[in-house]
Amino acid sequence: MIALLRIEARRNVVPLLLPVLGVLVCLSPIMRHLTPVALWPDRSTDLQSSVQVFGPFVAGTAAWMAFRERRRTMNDLLASTPRNPWIRSMAVWLATTGWMVACYLILGVVVFTVTA
Repeated sequence: MIALLRIEARRNVVPLLLPVLGVLVCLSPIMRHLTPVALWPDRSTDLQSSVQVFGPFVAGTAAWMAFRERRRTMNDLLASTPRNPWIRSMAVWLATTGWMVACYLILGVVVFTVTA
């Protein structure tokens, strides 16, 4: 399972979309209130509101990655593999979620570093 997860993390589309996520962050309320003044409650509120920006994007990316096998018409090929289809789908989901959580954590660290 770990090897499959590593392969899916490497084949995932999220690292290619990181510049788009950077533009979305610049359009979010975080950039408007990003000053070096230590206003911790405002920063946490801005991070929570940025979930509204990231949420639909994450859901769309996860749906796009989940549809990859059918989009490439690999159903017959994958039906003959020894892996359970649920494990393959779970690996794609975990890799996509892991990349997005890592991106969101980096955003939080950057925002609180600027504030501190």
